[in-house]
Amino acid sequence: MDKVLRDKKAIAIFVVPALLIYLVMFLLPILVTTYLSFFNWRGWGEMKFVGLDNYLQLLFRDTGFWQNVGNTLVLFVFLIVVQIPLGFLFALLLNHYTRGLRFFKTVYFVPMMISAVAMSILWNKVYEPNYGILNQLFQALGLENWEQLWLSDPQMALYAVCFSVAWQGIGFHFILLYSGLKGIPEQYYEAATIDGASGLKATWHITLPLIRDVLKVCVVMAAIGALKVFDQVFVMTGGGPINSTMTVAIQMYQEAFSKMQYGYGSTIAIFLLVECLVIAWMLNTLLSREKIEY
Repeated sequence: MDKVLRDKKAIAIFVVPALLIYLVMFLLPILVTTYLSFFNWRGWGEMKFVGLDNYLQLLFRDTGFWQNVGNTLVLFVFLIVVQIPLGFLFALLLNHYTRGLRFFKTVYFVPMMISAVAMSILWNKVYEPNYGILNQLFQALGLENWEQLWLSDPQMALYAVCFSVAWQGIGFHFILLYSGLKGIPEQYYEAATIDGASGLKATWHITLPLIRDVLKVCVVMAAIGALKVFDQVFVMTGGGPINSTMTVAIQMYQEAFSKMQYGYGSTIAIFLLVECLVIAWMLNTLLSREKIEY
């Protein structure tokens, strides 16, 4: 094995195919999209060079765009606040109680295994105002005042969509955090118990510091997922009502493929890429500390 690792030709044989796939599937589309963002093009015919006009229109003249950014940031905060604490809670519970472990691990992760489109259709049925299970449940409990037009009310639709998206992703963070908890040596908790620190104190002073790297990954993944979420929102509301659930990703799709403004849609795609990179960098910077060895 060492001889193979020292052979540059052997290394190239293994690396070049993966590198080519990466270039074709990732870097090349980014370069083409960046190029198109400087043009006014409808997908056919002449491409008209407009320079930075698409970017100026996006940032200063498209008033609806900043509302869409706001909706995306609401989803961003909601996913981080809901998915990660619940995923950590479930991981913590299963780390201490092993009865039915296989069953609950499967139940928590099942939503991640189902198509996002299928889950969105299911949530549409749950939120249906007349026969949906949610309003029917409130009726059965005598809480008729809690009934809502969940996906038709501009004030409520975004939060209903946020909840359904967050619910589907909890299992992903649960698996990551559960794996992190299993990597903590048991003797730390035994020593903490001897010193009189258990329960919440042990969780705060031992568990959280030792899975900080896993938590950072979860935060970054939740943030990026929120910024680029498309399928769930598109299936459930299509960005409505009155653009109350419109996200940057859906606006990109509509501009490029519905309105056939490929140049402007490419501009939104580049903005989304830069936004994801900047926020990922900021989160990594804010959450980076000296690594704890154990």
